[in-house]
Amino acid sequence: MVGETEEELGKMVKKDDRGLEDPKQKNETPWRVYSAHALSTWGDNMWWFAGGCYMLELHKESLRLTATYGLVIAASVILFGASVGRWIDKTRRLTAAKTFLTIQNTAVSICALLLAGFISYKSEIDEDNLNLVTAAVSVGAIV
Repeated sequence: MVGETEEELGKMVKKDDRGLEDPKQKNETPWRVYSAHALSTWGDNMWWFAGGCYMLELHKESLRLTATYGLVIAASVILFGASVGRWIDKTRRLTAAKTFLTIQNTAVSICALLLAGFISYKSEIDEDNLNLVTAAVSVGAIV
C-alpha cells in the first residue's frame, strides 16, 4: 500500500505468542471487509434513492428537480473525480478515508435535517414564499 510502512502493515496482522499469524484472523478478515463494503454501498444507494424521493416531495408537479439532482451529482463526479482521486493517491489511505467519511456523513446529516425540516414545516410557509423557500431548500440539499 502506498504511504504505509512495513511496520504499520505488520501491526495489521494479528500474531500469537510464538510470532505466528493467527489462522482464525486470516479467515475472518475478508468477511469483515466484504461486510463493511456491502453496508457502505447499501447506505450510499439508499441515500441516492432517498435524495430522489425528497426532491420529488419538494416539487410534486414534475420530475425536473429530481433530474437536476441526478445531473448535479453526475456532473460533480465528472468534474471533481480526478482531483479527488489524485489527492487520495498522495494521502495516507486511513487519513483520506476518515476525511471523506466525515465530510460525507456531515453533508448527509445536514441535508437530511434540512429536507425533513422543510417537509415538516411546509404547511406553515406562506404561499407567496413557498416557491422561493422550495428553491432555496433544493439548492441547499443538492449542494
